[in-house]
Amino acid sequence: MIRKIFVSKILCKNSFFAVALSLMLLITTPISFFRENNPVREFAYAKERPKPPIVRVLRMDSRNSSIIYAGTGYGLFKSLDGGKTWNVTGIPNIDIKELEIDSKNPSTIYIGGEGTLYKTTDGGKTKKVIAYFYDWIGALALDYKDPSKVYLVANNRLYKSTDGGRKWKITNLQGIHIFAFEVNPINPYVLYAGVDSGICKSIDGGRSWEYIKFTSDQVVNITICSQKPSIIYAGTFHDGLYKSSDGGKTWKSLGLSNFGVFSIVIDPKNPDIIYAGTWDIDNLKGGVYKSTDGGRTWRAVGLTERRIYSLILDFKYPSIIYAGTDRGVYKSKNGGKTWEQINNGLFSRSIESIAIDPKNSSIVYAGTMYNGIYKSIDGGKTFYNTGLTQNRIKDILINPQNSNEVYLASENSIYKTTDGGKTWQTFENGLTGKLVVEMVMSSSNSNVLYGGCIDIMTEDIEDGLYKTIDGGKTWNKCYITSKVFAIDIVPTKPSIIYVATEEGVYVSINEGKTWQLNNRGLPSYKLSNNLLVYLISDLQIDPLDFQKIYIATHAGVYKSTDGGKTWKPTGLTNMRAMVLAINPKNSSVIYVGTFGNGILKSLDGGKTWIKCGLTDCEVYDIVIDPHNPATVYAGTHKGLFKSTDGGKSWKELNVF
Repeated sequence: MIRKIFVSKILCKNSFFAVALSLMLLITTPISFFRENNPVREFAYAKERPKPPIVRVLRMDSRNSSIIYAGTGYGLFKSLDGGKTWNVTGIPNIDIKELEIDSKNPSTIYIGGEGTLYKTTDGGKTKKVIAYFYDWIGALALDYKDPSKVYLVANNRLYKSTDGGRKWKITNLQGIHIFAFEVNPINPYVLYAGVDSGICKSIDGGRSWEYIKFTSDQVVNITICSQKPSIIYAGTFHDGLYKSSDGGKTWKSLGLSNFGVFSIVIDPKNPDIIYAGTWDIDNLKGGVYKSTDGGRTWRAVGLTERRIYSLILDFKYPSIIYAGTDRGVYKSKNGGKTWEQINNGLFSRSIESIAIDPKNSSIVYAGTMYNGIYKSIDGGKTFYNTGLTQNRIKDILINPQNSNEVYLASENSIYKTTDGGKTWQTFENGLTGKLVVEMVMSSSNSNVLYGGCIDIMTEDIEDGLYKTIDGGKTWNKCYITSKVFAIDIVPTKPSIIYVATEEGVYVSINEGKTWQLNNRGLPSYKLSNNLLVYLISDLQIDPLDFQKIYIATHAGVYKSTDGGKTWKPTGLTNMRAMVLAINPKNSSVIYVGTFGNGILKSLDGGKTWIKCGLTDCEVYDIVIDPHNPATVYAGTHKGLFKSTDGGKSWKELNVF
């Protein structure tokens, strides 16, 4: 196999667990942008500053209104000064849809990502995974009186925990699409779930449910008036806003029928003052609307060119409003009359993929999260953007025979340049709408590539392995139909291919014509729906002994010494390993990037491990210079780092 540095092709697997358990991901540009009659599109160089993310959810500390959390497609950000500045927390690179703060202990926060529920008890400094699901987390709510009771929607089921997320039980509300969920703030036994055409209501803590229909659309937001909980507002996907004044028994339309209403906030001092965050699904515009008469009449108060996902009010000064939008966060200090954009620091610094030119180690590529591809020609001293700024670059592959030919794997397709990044082409034939997370190239034919994919645009998910024999112009399915997370090819025998999937490790000895699944000794994980999956984030073949193979898993690093037939744990267990790198000149030296514990290094083929710096980072990619193995690059949620002494010390590189 031909790797980005011959032997140390390390793919960013930052959201691997999320990807493994999710079927949808955030798309920041319209789908139509990528669908053209011509399957090949060319993009010229465009140098742009990093763009703010979509902010799907905003939450405020219940004790300090200056502390605000923003759940974005780039992870969780936190502001300590009312939005003037933002910093990424210890929960980066997660596409966050749900976020709830413990009302009694605001340092405890629950974060719903792509199939994964996280919990922090220190205001976002650290996190813990408390549940995996095989679907996007659709809603999240806490009992206001007893925040250890947590409700979560996933897999078309409502789950409940009574111990802060340690254990979960399925409630009687299941087998139905649930889009929103809320708990009555006065009586926590009264629950509301937004579903197709209305709501489901329970008055006994979820044991039984009553279905109440009042619209032909999906109910995507439920807001209960804290001063008078019998008043409930229900926002729909495309049918405007509805109101109930009798606890949900009857409903009436409040207009805004041309919009989806995704957020409702009520003035805590005057419940007649209501703000609605909207966007029109058809033209991708929306705005903030305000009512001063309990919803009878509405007027636009700004941001009509923005999609509004989330609104919050300052509980001390309700005229101060924050809006989470498709272009970051906006703030109004006067009840919506004027707005300012407050995105200082609100962008992803994550480096998800790295590649070194195999002919010239001074040339380094860095793939980012929705900020495109960056290039250095001086060994990382300076970088410049080479375009594709709307894209999340998951993998970079350089053709060693022609280093001007570079392939990029993104969440939309595969891109290719033949001029060192000045211009890029996208080949959509067979890969449109698929998240491409891994690429490898045959060592015998540079036109033969394999891509590991996850489908993100259709309901009929077409995960799996794809193959091209014409340099990326066309792609065809290659037997494997489960989620693919890592691929490797034996360099001297390119007919032998290893593919790490959610079903385990597949091996082919005939260029993908037939496959064998070898999972003996591998750790599996039981999802909340009792489905067993293999959470493998990387796979590496020893460059000097092809019978030795290493894999990074949720339970540490595992090793095979018989070509993948059997697997045994190395000396690193009970730690979520993300990515591996093997020294090309001394394969006993191995680096592993972890999920929040930095980099560890082994000098004896994995028997023992020592800490190797960046201990407060999530590490998504590691690349070793093939000409000077003491030089190592690490892509993390805090940026790109470089070591010139084998990991003893690290220097942050200024990519952006």
